[in-house]
Amino acid sequence: MIRRRTYQVKEEIVASFHQHFNENLLPAQWKYGATLIGRYQTIPENGVVEIIALWEYEDEHQFHEIEHHLRQDAAHRKRVEDWYEKHGGRKHVASYFLQKEDSYLYSTLTPENEELRQRKVIESK
Repeated sequence: MIRRRTYQVKEEIVASFHQHFNENLLPAQWKYGATLIGRYQTIPENGVVEIIALWEYEDEHQFHEIEHHLRQDAAHRKRVEDWYEKHGGRKHVASYFLQKEDSYLYSTLTPENEELRQRKVIESK
């Protein structure tokens, strides 16, 4: 299962958001077993940047388990709250995030071809 998280963000907060992702959000996700496929952004247009993160999970159960661990991780929650406070609080930061959307993608490959794809990914590293 792939989770595609898409943000529409005002350009002014993008650099700080990338830093927060790399220093806080990504390590916490990795700690509990999430696999980041990639995180990308568009070129700013009219002061807005689209940021897309693609995460891979074994299945929905693993996704929910990781999300549960993140909600229970007091140190992680504190780092996130500290970032919000550094930028004026949750309400103020929300004004920079114009849209946030999650969608879930499921492979259309046969189990045999999915296994071959995964082997090729490992071999290419």
